[in-house]
Amino acid sequence: MPGGSGRPSAPERMGDQTTHAVVGVADSRTFRVLWVLEGLGLPYAHRPERQQSMAVRALHPAGKIPVMLDGDNTLTDSTAIAQ
Repeated sequence: MPGGSGRPSAPERMGDQTTHAVVGVADSRTFRVLWVLEGLGLPYAHRPERQQSMAVRALHPAGKIPVMLDGDNTLTDSTAIAQ
């Protein structure tokens, strides 16, 4: 993200609902997270960042995706996020 901190603008506000921010391209394990959020009908913001990108490394030191931001919480394992 040019000129930014690398952290996605999340969670975003949609009306009175706070969304989750999911970072990672959909052709990866990020798909699991997107699928669960869609299935539950939960609002979310998706940032399609590639593994090892600077934006992802700012959120996860190992540069792995997916990353989900939920308020002050950062989750980095697709199975844990889906639960």
